[in-house]
Amino acid sequence: MPTSSVPRGGAANRRGRLQHPGMSWPIVGSAFKKKYTCNLCSYSTDYPTNIQRHMLTHTGERPFRCDICGKGFTTKQNLESHRLQHVKSTWLPM
Repeated sequence: MPTSSVPRGGAANRRGRLQHPGMSWPIVGSAFKKKYTCNLCSYSTDYPTNIQRHMLTHTGERPFRCDICGKGFTTKQNLESHRLQHVKSTWLPM
């Protein structure tokens, strides 16, 4: 007999979590306004760090530089991923 991961009377939301019967998704643009909005495009977010990172797309600034090759990145995480490429290239199989 097939089973469902969603209990009877409930429904899974977009993230797979249980949503109670009678609940509905907020209407886009209703009472939920984003706090930080880009003044150059329509991007908006709830977090100040996201708007700071987004502004780099307009300025072209790449503040995180690779100390090995000089390539620039907009995020520290992208730089760290890039650095692994340099490390992997030195681990050649024998």
